[in-house]
Amino acid sequence: MKKSRIVLGLTPAALLLLAGVCFAADPIAVRHGAIHWKMTDAPGITIVDGQIRDWPESLGARPTEEQIAVWVAEYQAYKSTADAAEAARIAAKTQALTDNLPSWAQVETTVSNITNLTEAKVYLLKLSRIVYWLAKDKAE
Repeated sequence: MKKSRIVLGLTPAALLLLAGVCFAADPIAVRHGAIHWKMTDAPGITIVDGQIRDWPESLGARPTEEQIAVWVAEYQAYKSTADAAEAARIAAKTQALTDNLPSWAQVETTVSNITNLTEAKVYLLKLSRIVYWLAKDKAE
């Protein structure tokens, strides 16, 4: 199983979000994405340079330019909402990690000052939660 890597401090989800921003800047790519999104990635559709080249008969009549324009607007609204939700999820995760991640000096001091097993367990559990969040890419 391939493990995710954090690149430049960005999680895989943040990289996808960034890729989505780049994707949205290209009108041909947006048109392409809108057609496939509206048709739920139906097999047999071929789009070249934003123009439909192949359209399966099973999908009915080929869409008009007006229909495609409506799909593009719907797709952009959907992507905007989905991207905002993903950005909020990433921000919440980052905040939760920031709130729970002590500085190295605090870790060193706390570990050095542990005098009994109960204190050790409490602190180990707190640090383990952070490692778990990073490994699972979600809090539980």
